[in-house]
Amino acid sequence: MNLLRWVVILLIPFLLAAVVTTLVIQPWYPKWEYGKANFPADAFGWTQAERLDLALVSVDFLRSWGSADDTIYMLAEQTFPDSADLLFTPNEVDHMHDVKVRTNLIRVAIGVLGVIVVGGLWMIGRGQGGAAVWRTIQQGGVATGVILVVFGAMIGLAWQWFFTTFHEVLFPAGNWSFPYSSSLIRLFPNKFWLDVGIVIVASTLLLGLLLAVIGWLMRRT
Repeated sequence: MNLLRWVVILLIPFLLAAVVTTLVIQPWYPKWEYGKANFPADAFGWTQAERLDLALVSVDFLRSWGSADDTIYMLAEQTFPDSADLLFTPNEVDHMHDVKVRTNLIRVAIGVLGVIVVGGLWMIGRGQGGAAVWRTIQQGGVATGVILVVFGAMIGLAWQWFFTTFHEVLFPAGNWSFPYSSSLIRLFPNKFWLDVGIVIVASTLLLGLLLAVIGWLMRRT
């Protein structure tokens, strides 16, 4: 039972991070990001409204429930504003196909981790009582805080290293680096991803702290 409790504790941070990530891959996020006064303008002439319209297609692609193979046409057939020329190169399309595969896996992970965490808490409650459940939730929140502080430090102190390492691990084929003139970089510049990292880390950290506080309070009742 103690082993199960530690499994649940260690999975809670990953479950929270996966949930937050799916909540960020929604239309509200690029709308909020593009609306910032300090969001960089496009160096090649697109207006912010044009960029946002183009970027939202990529968001719709990633949040769709179809497979990467079935939905990649959304980007492969996307064109420049007021032009019949394709917006993305084959390499950019291939990269977004890989991103879609991984975002779909995040949804699967939410289901799997959710079942394990909820089922584990239920078994802990049956075996050790309600106090053990709340202690596990509290410790899962604390574990989330510790892990996210480390990630936050890496983002704050070594963003470029973190960004590069993250992509090298997830995309070993190397199809993730593009020139500044590419459509993907024009739509999603470095600041966009820096802010995404900050939002995901901060939101997951807050959820972890909330769980820790709830668990602590419930143990005292």
